[in-house]
Amino acid sequence: MTGSASPSPGSSSAIVTYSASIKNDGTFTATGVTVTILMPPNTQFVKCSPSVSGQVCQQAGGVVTTTFASVKAHAIVKVGVGLKSPTVTAPTTVGVNVKAHADRAIGGDEPRDGDTTIIATVVPGIIPVEFLPSLRRATVACGDTVGSDFFQAGETTVRLLSSMGCAQSDLGLRIAASSKTLDLNKFKIVGPSSTPNSKGIVIGAGATNVTVIGGSTNGTSGIESFDYGLLDEGGNTGLWVTSLRCFRARSAGLDIVSDGVTVSNVLVDRTVGGSATQEAPGGVGIHASGNVHIVDSIVRRSAKIGIWVDGSQDLDGNHRIAQIDGTTRVEDNSGIGLLLEGQLHFLKDVDVTGDGITGLSQDGIQINGTGIVLDGVQVTDFAGRGIVVNGAAAQISRTSVEDVALEAFVVAGANATLSGNSAKLGTQGFVVSGPDCALDTNDAERTNGNGFVVSGDRCKLTNNTAEKSTASGYVISTGGGLFDNNRTERSVGSGFVISGSGSLYKNNSSATSSAGFRIRRDGHRQPVPDQQGREEQDLRVADRSRQRRQGQQQEERLGLHLHARRRELRVELLSILCPRPLRLSHCCTSSTRRFLARPSSVAFGAMGASDPVPAAFNLVPGMPCLVVNSLTTASARRRESPMLSSYPPTLSVCPTTYTTALGSCLRNLAISSIAGADSGLMSVLLVSK
Repeated sequence: MTGSASPSPGSSSAIVTYSASIKNDGTFTATGVTVTILMPPNTQFVKCSPSVSGQVCQQAGGVVTTTFASVKAHAIVKVGVGLKSPTVTAPTTVGVNVKAHADRAIGGDEPRDGDTTIIATVVPGIIPVEFLPSLRRATVACGDTVGSDFFQAGETTVRLLSSMGCAQSDLGLRIAASSKTLDLNKFKIVGPSSTPNSKGIVIGAGATNVTVIGGSTNGTSGIESFDYGLLDEGGNTGLWVTSLRCFRARSAGLDIVSDGVTVSNVLVDRTVGGSATQEAPGGVGIHASGNVHIVDSIVRRSAKIGIWVDGSQDLDGNHRIAQIDGTTRVEDNSGIGLLLEGQLHFLKDVDVTGDGITGLSQDGIQINGTGIVLDGVQVTDFAGRGIVVNGAAAQISRTSVEDVALEAFVVAGANATLSGNSAKLGTQGFVVSGPDCALDTNDAERTNGNGFVVSGDRCKLTNNTAEKSTASGYVISTGGGLFDNNRTERSVGSGFVISGSGSLYKNNSSATSSAGFRIRRDGHRQPVPDQQGREEQDLRVADRSRQRRQGQQQEERLGLHLHARRRELRVELLSILCPRPLRLSHCCTSSTRRFLARPSSVAFGAMGASDPVPAAFNLVPGMPCLVVNSLTTASARRRESPMLSSYPPTLSVCPTTYTTALGSCLRNLAISSIAGADSGLMSVLLVSK
């Protein structure tokens, strides 16, 4: 048996849930497993929840019991009990003893007992604090405002000396003194679990240069179970939040509206949203509306949005309103990873992960603002799209999107610049519909569709690569664009599927299993500037294509002429070597019809002939036709057949391959030139070795 308490520490007079897990470690099914929970003194029973739906769980005389009909070997069952904690004036330990007993076991095992004690700490709503550097001590209570009158001369910091439980209050502490520091000292402020608009720490309006130090981001410290973990009321320039853990907020973990704010080394975990939220949509890890710098922080398991920035006023003139960098990560997100609205936000070296391509996550990053810059960002494991750009003038470089269920990059905003990015394993790599875009040195690899889909007019694509796409490398339907030195490698579909007019294509290459370039010129597109020059360019391309076709036709005619001349030479040679008087009419047949062995260095010709080559002809009258021993013929077949089968088929109407016959200096065709009178039975081979 094992168990845990949540929250721990819990608040004085608040509900703490004690959860027990019971595992059958035997090798047989246990039946009649009764779980008994002993309530500590001064606690009140609230509810009981077994893991088996509909199972009875009841309390009588301070004892809570429930019985599981059976627990299979190695299986685990659970039961949770909610108890209202006693009222305490100092941190107090509360222990709950849980026992389990199996009446019998199927198969003969002895019944077994188990037990465990679950410990929770209950903290008061009034706790001691210490002031620095004076070391003076005082107390604070949930809901207090720490103003300038709270400090004596020379004191700059108030430090907690205990965790504080604020389940009976909608506020932990409010800081309303400028240039002061609140140090949680690795302790925790615990709030009500379901009170809307409750706040752990509030930075009062107009309090400048306030510092909030959590002291640690582990599970025993920070702000827990409030609607807002930390709320900035505005006008708090110079606010610095560091080393703080915020757990299980509902509306937002951190809600920042002031300018000149720094959030450093903060962990915001499991912002849950739900019905008890003050601000829609709820479930936001960090919401920042002012000039904010988020650095070296983690936002984990947010229900709706990991980080949401929407500031638009560049008060300091540095062209960066929200800056997110360092080792900042958004992890295991169930909604949108980052939502970037407003303008001039800057992200560098940020990792954004969802909950998997079959999870609840949506898009990795949505850019609805203008002038957004992404540099070195990594997006993975989202059930929606990777990066979606709706705002204008976005700049994305050194950024990768991998393992998303839909498109990796979707660019609908105008004037977007994408450089040095990579897309892997999405349904499409780069889908660009915004006009005047520029894509340079981007790579779409192993996409489940097209590598690049470009429909925005006047877009420029240079030095991009589409590799191993299951569809086409590039699908282009733009006008007035430039496509220079782009490549398609090892894709299943066409390399380039091109429509539209007025675009310039040069130095592009395709190595695919389908068509390299598939071009359809649309006459319905509107003319673009310098249309006449582009039409002249199209005519020059067509003229070069016509010249290439004429050259190919001339080569084909020359090849056929050479084939015919070689046939004439062979007939003349046979007439010289085999005079007609030596011919024996009774054996005017060939012992076998087969190809001669083709040496490994000999390949089929580039062009096939329109007729069988060599053409069948009869022996001259004087050539002796000797009866060939069947054993010799069979031996020749066994020797030559493996050589023929070792070469792949070559598509050809009638293949043209030559070899040098034994004892002759002349090159013969690979089909035997000694065919008898029955050589007319020869068939034309459409696909031949």
